[in-house]
Formats: sequence, structure tokens, C-alpha cells
Amino acid sequence: MNTDDDHDWLAGLTGRRSTGSPDAADAEGRALRQALLRARERTVRAAAARSTAVAVQIDPGRERELLERAAREGLMESRRLRSAPGWRPLLAAAALAILGFGLVWMLRVPGDTEVLRGSADGVVRLEARDPAGLQRRILTDLQTAGVAATAYEALDVQGIDADLPRPLPPAVAHVLESHGIPPPADGVLRIEIRQPE
Repeated sequence: MNTDDDHDWLAGLTGRRSTGSPDAADAEGRALRQALLRARERTVRAAAARSTAVAVQIDPGRERELLERAAREGLMESRRLRSAPGWRPLLAAAALAILGFGLVWMLRVPGDTEVLRGSADGVVRLEARDPAGLQRRILTDLQTAGVAATAYEALDVQGIDADLPRPLPPAVAHVLESHGIPPPADGVLRIEIRQPE
């Protein structure tokens, strides 16, 4: 065989026409190509037949049995648990309630927070968003505890003056403590309430 024969054989094998006249090498290459194509076609048909045979041989009873066994052994969640409709809505409702409670808690308007500013001169100074409301609450609490207190207003300052009994009764001490007011040393209570600056 020479190189021209090799080229003719390869041309026949690849399905191309040879450059020269068809000879034995070209015919041999074409014959080999046809044999390879037929073998490939038989292999593809056999693989398709096997996959069809496997698909036809699936046993629904055996499949059900395997699924039940897997569920029994804990490999799969059981259908009863999966199809139980009662717990999912309850879980969703609980999550929604927690979310709602959290939103209400975060968006709530905080009450009047009393801020003690000092009492160096014997006057307790408080700050509140609603000074008149805080004045009424403290005055009512003191009067309920048995203290004769007087309320006043001067230059946007709400005030309370009171003479506290000595020794300080527990009810009066509780009122002062609940509003963050230190008990006066001399028994004279003077409170000024302003809006925060």
C-alpha cells in the first residue's frame, strides 16, 4: 500500500469520495464504515429495547412495599404525618400571632417617661411629654396616700408643693418611688415638670 491507497482508504472510511478512481482501498474503507454504522445502530436499538423492558417490568406492588418499608424504618416521612392537616394551620397562626405581637411591641407609643433633672436646691425637676398629665397623676397619687398637695402652673412649668408627714408613711414613700422622686430631707416636697427641650 502506498500513501495514495492510505488516503483513499481513509476517505472511504470517513464517507468522502476519493480523489482518484475508486479502487480496493476505497472500497475497503467504505465497507468498514458501513459495518461500523450497522453495529452502532444495533447497539442503540438493543439499549432502547433494554430500557423499555425495564420500564415495563416495574411492579407497582413491589414499589408500594418498598415505600412502606422505608417509611417504617424512618427513611421517609409517613403519609399520615404528611397529610395531617391540623398542625400546619396552627403553626401558621402561631407564627402570625408572634409576628403581630412583635410589631405591636415595636410600634407602641411609650408612655410618659419621667426624667429627673436634679434637686440641688430642694426642687425636683422632671421632664415629660405631657407635663399636665403627669402633674395630675402625681397629685392624685399623693392625695390618695393622704398628703395635702397643691398644684400650680407658672411659665409653662407644672408644679406641685406638699408638706409630707414625718416620718414618711410607706404609702407616700411608694408614691414617690413609683415616680422616681427622692424623698425630701426637710419634709417639703417641691416638684417642677417641664416638656423635654
